Amino acid sequence: MRNYLSRPLPHLMLLLGCLAVGMLCVMAASAGINAANADGTFTIYALTGAQTIGMFLLPAWAAMRIVRRRAWAWLGLCRPPRTASALAAVFLAFVILSFITLTAAVNELLPLPDWVVQMEADAERLTEQLLMTGSWQRFWLNMLWAAALPAVAEEVFFRGFLQNVLHRLLGSAHWAILVTAVIFSAFHLQFVSFLPRLCMGILMGYMFYWSRSLWLPIIYHFINNAAGVFAYFHIVRSNISIEALSIDAAMNASTLLSALSAIAGGMVMFLIYCIESGKLREMRG
Repeated sequence: MRNYLSRPLPHLMLLLGCLAVGMLCVMAASAGINAANADGTFTIYALTGAQTIGMFLLPAWAAMRIVRRRAWAWLGLCRPPRTASALAAVFLAFVILSFITLTAAVNELLPLPDWVVQMEADAERLTEQLLMTGSWQRFWLNMLWAAALPAVAEEVFFRGFLQNVLHRLLGSAHWAILVTAVIFSAFHLQFVSFLPRLCMGILMGYMFYWSRSLWLPIIYHFINNAAGVFAYFHIVRSNISIEALSIDAAMNASTLLSALSAIAGGMVMFLIYCIESGKLREMRG
């Protein structure tokens, strides 16, 4: 069997080539969808869904299929997570939320060009247009579109493929996790929220490195996104002001609460490490 990791640079270039092809396909699909003059909301769902699949899931899968038969196995999709680790990943998404929200508020204080701020505002309005709904039907569609699909597609691309290749290329798992997290955050082109995505990318990178199961970061990614979908849904159903979701409010939150959130998140990450490394069994023994 060919050793995929023995040639990381050519296969990194292969991934970039598949990404370029995927982007061309997305552009063609986008032109077709726009030409159809469909309903505005449907068009947005279709375009963003095509982008997620065409720019993340398909390029990683195609690159792996070219160099290795058991693509899903190597990506970590054939190894189910340990139950304890999966529950810890779900718990982590909630306990670390206060700290992540604080990083988002700090990120907003960083000086950015006006065109970046305007682009971010346009993207936020688009997101609110789709997520601000009280319909159960739209709620479940949003769970699929904004939570499940990105969680699987982005983790396959960034953690499953890119982090694996960079680990071998850089010779360090820690550098591979950091570089992948930076690329993951920058790839979204939402620099007002660069820091929180960077932090989450690092967390998911270590989950994958320790467990070798891509389902662990997928679970965390899904829960994090799903919490946002539910928050918008709850606001509409409960007639709460949209300002309740503003991350500006995080600057008025207790610094102690954010510190406790970071400490609790670190403890949960350490628990996941102990579970996956077998140290928890040793301590019990």
